[in-house]
Amino acid sequence: MIKSITIKRSTGESLEIELADPEKSGFAISSIDGLGPTTVSLTTEKVAGLDGTLFSNALLSERQITMKVIPLFSYGNSVEERRLKCYKAFPLKRPFTLLVKTDTRYAYTTAYVKSIDPDIFSKEEVMNITLVCPDPYFYEYSATGGTFVTFNGIDDEFEFEFENDSLDENMIEFGDIQTNPVRNIIYDGGIDVGITIHLHALGTATNFSFYNSLTKESMTLDTSKLPGGSLIAGDDIIISTLRGNKTVTLIRDGEKSNVINALGKKASWFKLTEGDNVFIYDAETGMTNIQVTLKYVTAYEGV
Repeated sequence: MIKSITIKRSTGESLEIELADPEKSGFAISSIDGLGPTTVSLTTEKVAGLDGTLFSNALLSERQITMKVIPLFSYGNSVEERRLKCYKAFPLKRPFTLLVKTDTRYAYTTAYVKSIDPDIFSKEEVMNITLVCPDPYFYEYSATGGTFVTFNGIDDEFEFEFENDSLDENMIEFGDIQTNPVRNIIYDGGIDVGITIHLHALGTATNFSFYNSLTKESMTLDTSKLPGGSLIAGDDIIISTLRGNKTVTLIRDGEKSNVINALGKKASWFKLTEGDNVFIYDAETGMTNIQVTLKYVTAYEGV
């Protein structure tokens, strides 16, 4: 069951419409379509002498969401004021984040307004809004921006609210030191997603390698091709295998530089697939000088 729809603009302003409590926002949503999986464009080929066709390719179409929003009258706010507020909440020609909260999911996608058509002369002044989402997927929303997996580094454990249940011993953990070069990630999303690998150097290290032991894919980084010929203390390397954003970036002394040339020629751009994903990292020298963190965001076909 859908609990709320939130429109978050790039300026930081947001409007949350709770379906069970429309008076809180001043808007009611009477209907919304387009939150399920989008349509698939299938490409098939006819082959002489064979019945039917041969499958060639399948691509998801862009997502289109339509909703009917009713501005409500409340003390101190006329229907017209609510309608104008709705115009502001749904900006034209600019992307915004659409968040959908259900009983089991809190997901987001990036949307653009295709049309806002208010029926001003009707009794309820229903506003028919059509949104287009170029990316057909929804992504799991979290305050941290995704799920983090630590191979060699510190997992954060300290958070508010906190309590120490014992008067005799310290129970609060500020962090948990991880030194495991192997991690099994169980991915429960419906769509394969790319990952972000963050390497932080505590000291000199050379020739980093990353493997997926189940798919036999690998990625190597030749540190001799980095500025200065090696990875040094304080360096950060960000490797992104995200769809449409495959990059390798070095951050040194606050300066960013593109070091994709250091990537091995046969490197695989890893993806998480549904189920088990076993990753292993290694380094030729200075392995204990590298902190490794992997980040991913779960993708859904719909909510």
